[in-house]
Amino acid sequence: MIKVSVVIAAYATPQDGLDRVISSLEAQTLPTDEFEAVFVDDGSPDDTLDRLRVLAETRPWMRVFTIPNSGWGSAPRNEGTRQARGEYTLYMDHDDSLYPDALRGLWEFAHANGSDLVSPKESKTNDAWWGLNYTWWPTAPASSTNLADVRDGYGIQSIVPMVPHKLYRRQLLVDHGIAFPEGERVLWEDQFFNIAVYRHAKVVSVQADHPTYLWHSSATNSSHTFDPSREDFWTMLEKLLDFTDETLSGRAFRNEREFMRAQQVRVRIVDRTARLLVSDAPEEEKVRAFDYARRLLLKHSTRSIERHLPQKHRVQAGFLRKNQPDLFAQHHQSDLARTAQLEATGIRWSGTTAKISLQFRWTSRDKKTPVFRTAGDRIFVEASEPVKKALRERDLDVTDDVRDMQVRVVARERSRFVSWELPVSVESVECREVAGVAELYGEATVTLDFARAQLGAALEPGVWDLRWSMIFGGMERIGAVAYDLPVKPAALAGVTATAYRNGKHALTIDSSGQLRTVAIDAHPRLGRIDKGDRLLVPLDQIAVVGATEQPAPLYAVPAPEDADHLSIDVGIDLGARLVADSGGARIEADATPLAAGQYRVYALRLDELRRTRYVLKVAADGVILSSPPPATPPAES
Repeated sequence: MIKVSVVIAAYATPQDGLDRVISSLEAQTLPTDEFEAVFVDDGSPDDTLDRLRVLAETRPWMRVFTIPNSGWGSAPRNEGTRQARGEYTLYMDHDDSLYPDALRGLWEFAHANGSDLVSPKESKTNDAWWGLNYTWWPTAPASSTNLADVRDGYGIQSIVPMVPHKLYRRQLLVDHGIAFPEGERVLWEDQFFNIAVYRHAKVVSVQADHPTYLWHSSATNSSHTFDPSREDFWTMLEKLLDFTDETLSGRAFRNEREFMRAQQVRVRIVDRTARLLVSDAPEEEKVRAFDYARRLLLKHSTRSIERHLPQKHRVQAGFLRKNQPDLFAQHHQSDLARTAQLEATGIRWSGTTAKISLQFRWTSRDKKTPVFRTAGDRIFVEASEPVKKALRERDLDVTDDVRDMQVRVVARERSRFVSWELPVSVESVECREVAGVAELYGEATVTLDFARAQLGAALEPGVWDLRWSMIFGGMERIGAVAYDLPVKPAALAGVTATAYRNGKHALTIDSSGQLRTVAIDAHPRLGRIDKGDRLLVPLDQIAVVGATEQPAPLYAVPAPEDADHLSIDVGIDLGARLVADSGGARIEADATPLAAGQYRVYALRLDELRRTRYVLKVAADGVILSSPPPATPPAES
């Protein structure tokens, strides 16, 4: 039985992208006789079709078809649907990848819930927040979570972003004639498709705890051409809005219909227009875009819908309605004058968790332009005088928005690009004056629980960069969690980790030993060590909050070798282990392979030996561990 058909539209596919697709399919845990890959070449002008056919000769699970060039991804995807034989289909781009357990995990989740559509956990190489919804709509889920059927309450907003990298019951597509709209430039074809699927599906599910799809961002992605200065941006957006109203008509879909309208108003009609108006685009393009945006707003939005918009978008929609492009642009410029920072000010290890204290602020980008003001206990955003005259005082009042500010933090695995949102507790936010400029200042705590960080499951070992997002009143800023404190290694229950400042002065936690070695970061005690069968070296600077025993991949390399990097066969494996218990932490290593002499200690990282600052001097009566000053400081990662 073919459980999943992976449909891949190909066109002039780069070899590295094709290799990535094939490798990720070959690595699937779902047996190859239970899935198929259906490649459809869209009349490529190069040798893409020939390369696909050669690959298919030795891969029974791979089938290759071709059609005349259509100019867009819709037609080859539709042909792939017609050729597919699986119970479900998943649409994949020709240069992306699937995580190894993607197809098995998706199919089992769909089967367990009777799903017609499953929106999976998707990651993107250049966006730590991709797929982690911003909860601005009243019925949006408060955080990422598995949902057996979103139609029980949360609605269509749960399957945003509306990319086609989801699992669809193939028979549903066939029964209702659901297909991607075809043409040479059909912008947002995936939204047309997903809206139609949602309309006819009986069960729509979300699988948030199982990494499935990795979107590899590239300069050739067609979405980069979705430009509001082009007329087809607006004509296709109007078609999409008309399609939404028609497909999601009726009382049963009122929430979905209004969300989709509001989403287009917020993201495309307001945000994209605002960015164009403050750019250096030709004036005629700005005028045309504003006129299009205003016409679509008047046709497809209502004041009741706009009341649900965040404060910034609500005000800018008002300027669109009143045909006030100058005020619209000035209001957006005021937003751009605000910036935000967030830094970690302390780390406390406890049980299986790291509790990280945060300080954050919103302030003026140039440190002198007023961006906030207060009146009594109310907080207001500053704006140009013409904007302030055009608005009511309450239109600039963000007191309630500040109180409900979303401070979000994710742990982002550096090599796999998977992000997990961590719980954040905001303790305080206030408006205060610094050097004559009012700013917002707050404190919060984020908790990284190694036993539960993956939506209740243990966090996989990895190099985890911490990223933040702060949102209030429709204003969003993102960045890396700044960190300027010493290295903090810890031994937790069954886990070791090192929190450190990376090369970008931001916080990284390595729980894998790929870039940091806990046994080295914990400062082995210098001096004489009794030489028995085992070397016991106490660790002086490590937080021990749980018992653990783990390999400590340390090697001794005889002097005079002292290179920064060496191959693993050069070193003598010390068979070292890091042991932490009620008596503290220590390294236990094997002394028997070491003859008298001097050795540099190396740590195994990323399959090669990396020099540490430690030197062993071995004699018949014992061992001396020393740490001579380095000639050059080690590079940060």
